[in-house]
Amino acid sequence: MSLQEVVDSAVEGKADRLLLVNRWKGEPGEIRLQHLKDGKSHLVYPVIFLRSVKLRREYDVRERFVAEAITSGKRKIDIDFARPLANFFELPLLSDRDAFCSFHVAENHSKKLAVNLTSPAATREVGPGFVVRHLAWHERRPERYESHES
Repeated sequence: MSLQEVVDSAVEGKADRLLLVNRWKGEPGEIRLQHLKDGKSHLVYPVIFLRSVKLRREYDVRERFVAEAITSGKRKIDIDFARPLANFFELPLLSDRDAFCSFHVAENHSKKLAVNLTSPAATREVGPGFVVRHLAWHERRPERYESHES
């Protein structure tokens, strides 16, 4: 299915946004968030390049959870990344842990930026989750990267 067919199908189903996971070498490689308006998709930054993904079935948890909020660590990058996620998913961005279940954005044990579904909020990982390789905050402009000969 082409990207346009996916967009058309989502618009037909009255969706207003898409979360696309693209593969890289057979594994999830990037996440693109897109708003749908007037039958067209509009990319929401940042584009998320993935280091690793852990599925819900890989956690030792039987219950199912639904995020009520986005929570974040205290670092600037945690908050800067959590804000567009909260806007895209239309979830409140909370600094406290009052929600039952949240997507928590913070540094993991390997000192890498990670997003995990947690319950209670920001406490116990219940999955799914992913570790970020890097974030693309804007469109790459080729003219800025061309070599200039003197």
